[in-house]
Amino acid sequence: MTQLLVGVRRRLRLAWGVATAQWIAPLVAALALGLVVVGRVRPWAWPEPVAGGLAVLVVVALVVASLVVKVPPLVAARAADRGLETGDLFATALELESRPGSGGPFGARVQARAAAVAAGRRPAEAVPVRLQRRRMGVVAGLTVAAVALGLTANHQDEVRRRQQAEQQVLDTEAAKLQDAAEELRTATPPSPARDELAKRLEDLARELATAPDVQKGQEALDAAARELAGELSPNLLAQKAAVRGLDRSLASSPLPGASAGDAASQLRTAAAALAGLSPEERQALAERLAALAATQAAGDTDAASALAAAASALANGDLTAAATALGAAADAQSATAGSVTGQEATVGALSSIAAARGALSSAVAGRGQGQGQGQGQGQGQGQGQGQGQGQGQGQGQGQGQNAQGGGSGRVAGTNARTGSGVGGPGVPGGGTGNNPSGGLATATVFDPAGGTDGEVLNTAGQEGEGPSRVVGKGDGLTLQNAAQVPLGDVLPRYSAEATAALDRLDIPPTQRALVQAYFAALAADQ
Repeated sequence: MTQLLVGVRRRLRLAWGVATAQWIAPLVAALALGLVVVGRVRPWAWPEPVAGGLAVLVVVALVVASLVVKVPPLVAARAADRGLETGDLFATALELESRPGSGGPFGARVQARAAAVAAGRRPAEAVPVRLQRRRMGVVAGLTVAAVALGLTANHQDEVRRRQQAEQQVLDTEAAKLQDAAEELRTATPPSPARDELAKRLEDLARELATAPDVQKGQEALDAAARELAGELSPNLLAQKAAVRGLDRSLASSPLPGASAGDAASQLRTAAAALAGLSPEERQALAERLAALAATQAAGDTDAASALAAAASALANGDLTAAATALGAAADAQSATAGSVTGQEATVGALSSIAAARGALSSAVAGRGQGQGQGQGQGQGQGQGQGQGQGQGQGQGQGQGQNAQGGGSGRVAGTNARTGSGVGGPGVPGGGTGNNPSGGLATATVFDPAGGTDGEVLNTAGQEGEGPSRVVGKGDGLTLQNAAQVPLGDVLPRYSAEATAALDRLDIPPTQRALVQAYFAALAADQ
């Protein structure tokens, strides 16, 4: 009897597990199918793995629960009595067995009869396991549908791959912004303005890394660029030219009494040394200060006014007023230099933001395909019966003795009014000719006022005779002549024209910053 009851206990655990599984399996299968369907209509990566994990988790939980569920011996005895239809034979025998001597001769006979009935009987006879075929059919159908949907191609996979690629771009650009922020922090000399700018870049990097998609990342970059661009002075290029120019001028030809140092320190030293100058030296210094004032008029009006006042006071012999004006000029030079340094850091930050914005734009427009190609301009016009004219314009690196630059354009069409051009961006001071470039200090550029139009070729076609092709070509000058002027002579004019154009045009802050950074870099190398 004992062996039978042990088997019945195991059978009861199995029956409980099967019955429980049949009750919850339809719910689990339906939930798994729903998750798979969600994974096919939404670009989420978690529904299908969660569906599979849910099924495995439920099976494991049922197996563990079936093994550990408690089945008391008396419950097993009553289950055996009910399944084998023995009344309460096994239950009574089990109670009498637990209390030896309490049943007397009657108890012994009950236990003997229970043992005789248990002989040859199997636990499966006492506790049959029944399967609900309809319920299990529903489970099987739901399971097959979920597995089939999970194994077939899912168009959301492409969406997920694209999102993963975009997230990788966001993470990469966020890391670059972090690097830019670190460079600002470690730049010398230390500056609170640089530290604040570095913190803003770090915040932007975190916002970019946590952006849900590229579009949100672009919006964050645009907002940061607008904020930083608003802190730049429209006169930054002129300010930088004024500050750097004054420093270089005084470094090459120091003021009387000042043999070294930047412009601000030399102005203060000159103010202290006025009393020791001869009348001729004072007159020469007054003329020098007047000339320096003229160079500061566009970029630093405060310094220009102070220098002009110092020159006038020296010319009139008022040394006290001259010293005061020189001190004011030194203060103005220091203030403008600090402002330029801070704005240069801002321009650098804007350049980093512009680079990140360009990378995100490339990810949206084909993962960067077709980027970096040269741009040109082409113009075409169809006239009369197949008459056409074409003219191409371009800038780039030319080949020749001086390698100053050249360009070409092409226009093609069937009596077309529009065309396409191909060209490449020029590199200041660059060249691929026989003579090496001398650098920005000795570079020359083409002056449009002294240039000539390129050759224009016209072709005529008869109407209705098929496509006509119009080709126009103009080569830039490759030999030194009147059209080539030193870069240093025209750079101030070009910078001023660029600044004026930026004020007139409605262009994104990042592009505005790139233009300013370009001319600032040219001015720094002169």
